[in-house]
Amino acid sequence: MKFKVSSIIIAVGASSLLLAGTASAQQTALSYNYVEGNITKGEIQGFDYTTYGAGLSIALGDTLFLKGTIAEGESDDAVFSGVFSDNVDISAYTLGLGAHIPISSRSDFVTSISYIKNEVGYRGFNQDADGYGIDAGVRSMLNDWIEIQAAVNYVDGDNFDGKFGFSSEARFYVAQSLSLSIGYAKRDEVDGITAGLRFNF
Repeated sequence: MKFKVSSIIIAVGASSLLLAGTASAQQTALSYNYVEGNITKGEIQGFDYTTYGAGLSIALGDTLFLKGTIAEGESDDAVFSGVFSDNVDISAYTLGLGAHIPISSRSDFVTSISYIKNEVGYRGFNQDADGYGIDAGVRSMLNDWIEIQAAVNYVDGDNFDGKFGFSSEARFYVAQSLSLSIGYAKRDEVDGITAGLRFNF
């Protein structure tokens, strides 16, 4: 079994690298105080995986925001065979600080930097990794009930190989404070599709 622990950052899907932000002097229609849950299904170096995650974003004044995510899951199938057969456990946590600049009444440029901690486990053997991630992109309301966002990201650190990636998401509002989302993220040998539910407060 050969796993790059640095790859797991994308396995958390929208909850770690998808954008969050806060409105500034030119207020947009976007809300940035929220709690959300999501499920991600994807592939890491040929292994299919599923993770379940949660995220929280809190505005700090008119420009800064604080965000955090947690995700837990495992490979869909066991690796190896016979007595060594077992699934690979995946855990990922992030905590970040960011800021945004409004570019129109419905769109924001958003950037953030996050501390990342990941863990991969197999039959009692665990490997941890710490690093940082930077993302930058645009979040925009197309109309009153459809939001889109896209970002590029970079992950590096003592336990990570520096790699660029990207993420995108479409969000559909079923009520003013409740929305459903579908997103896709890819970096290096990892990709994933994420479905989520968000509540703005």
